[in-house]
Amino acid sequence: MGRILLALALLTGCLACRKPEAVASPARLVVHFLDQDAVCGLQQPMPGTWTFMDAGVWRPLDTVWSDVQGRALIGRTAPCWVMLQDPEGGIHRIVLSDAPDTVRSQGTTDREDATDQAEGLFIVWLWLGHLFVDH
Repeated sequence: MGRILLALALLTGCLACRKPEAVASPARLVVHFLDQDAVCGLQQPMPGTWTFMDAGVWRPLDTVWSDVQGRALIGRTAPCWVMLQDPEGGIHRIVLSDAPDTVRSQGTTDREDATDQAEGLFIVWLWLGHLFVDH
């Protein structure tokens, strides 16, 4: 019984003396538009080739990373939301807010989803109409 208590005491002492593990600070990518900023929160920095959705086409986005902070610049006004694709192929939909350098909650409401769907259907309808008029 004494040996078991001694072993438990040594084990507890060894575990108690460990240094706390460093908690990885979350990374973020700030995309600067002419009129406001979009912030993409990430688990870790992701240097590499980022792209953003521009009129249905993925366009390259030059990013500069310093430690856990990334920055990118797009020389036009910001839409209500922007889609980014990270170097690993993940898609990030970022809703912009009126305050600079902040982002609204990632959760969207049903009204926003319905509005986005209606806008998307209208754009598809315009595109199809354009195809038929040209032929």
